[in-house]
Amino acid sequence: MALREVGKRKESSALVIEALEKKSVEVNQVPIDVWPLLSQHANKEDRDRIVKWRGKISTISWEEISDRYRKAWDQDPDIAAGGALFKKHCAACHKVGSEGNEIGPGLASILAKSNDQLGLAITEPSREVDPKYQVYQVLTNDGELVVGIVEESGADRLQLRDSRGERRTIARSDIERFSTLGKSLMPDGLIDQIDPVGMNNLIGFLRRTLTKPK
Repeated sequence: MALREVGKRKESSALVIEALEKKSVEVNQVPIDVWPLLSQHANKEDRDRIVKWRGKISTISWEEISDRYRKAWDQDPDIAAGGALFKKHCAACHKVGSEGNEIGPGLASILAKSNDQLGLAITEPSREVDPKYQVYQVLTNDGELVVGIVEESGADRLQLRDSRGERRTIARSDIERFSTLGKSLMPDGLIDQIDPVGMNNLIGFLRRTLTKPK
């Protein structure tokens, strides 16, 4: 199921809710901007389920797990395995070389950051989020909900871009409500799918790839 393609219609939202119920989709696989869209189309019973599922998303802090992850940094990273992790978890919004999409911030600054800083960013993506990449939601006058990061903000219009990379321009006169979710587009709970060796491999892949001559 392509989660980044769902949420806009009631029928596709129902498929995601069913998959979450059957656990064929994990809660930390759902992009942050898809949750509000699911809730918009859900009945009360399903909205209660959504609240329950979102409550299961890991909120662990980097300080709680950092000692365990640091132990893997003495090992030589498996660059190929790190590349596979990047493709699975990061490429939807980030681009390295020819792999991925340029929706989130560029990753060149990684080279100037310590492993601890990267561990924090992966574990708690919304703790130090750049305001440019906070997720906002717009409720239009006709009841449509649009969710994404703000790419352009003018006197008469807004342009949002969602986790699928799709852009939507909305006239300010068509906006009933505009608010921030206070979250990064990068999902919480990602650390649940990346163990210490995996993080070492992922960081190794990023550092190796970003330092390659262009």
